Amino acid sequence: MLCSVNDENLFDDCLSEQSQVLFEEGANGRARFVTAATFSTVVSKLEEIAKAVSFAVRKKDFSVSLEGSMDGVKGPSTIAVEIFELTPSLRVVEVMRKGGDRVEYEEFCNKELRPGLLSLNNEKGR
Repeated sequence: MLCSVNDENLFDDCLSEQSQVLFEEGANGRARFVTAATFSTVVSKLEEIAKAVSFAVRKKDFSVSLEGSMDGVKGPSTIAVEIFELTPSLRVVEVMRKGGDRVEYEEFCNKELRPGLLSLNNEKGR
């Protein structure tokens, strides 16, 4: 089923029917996904993921920063996350590497961040 971003109801229905998060990976280690989870649910999930890998969490407005406490190959890892409201019931979450090693960032994203964020649509109380 194809979704039209311009038709809010169709897009909401498509996301609900497929029960999955729509990911787009871009250049420079950026990734974006769309979720029906609330802002606070996304932030809570980020805090849960960060705690599991001993990252510090800093919140400001609609952005979250995950910061590694141990130095990696190119210094401590820093990951910026911004959350935008696409429609009243959908959020776009953008993740990008701000510091640290690219390989370590990709490993963290593939093993921890992406699976954790994908689980958002499977949880109740979005």
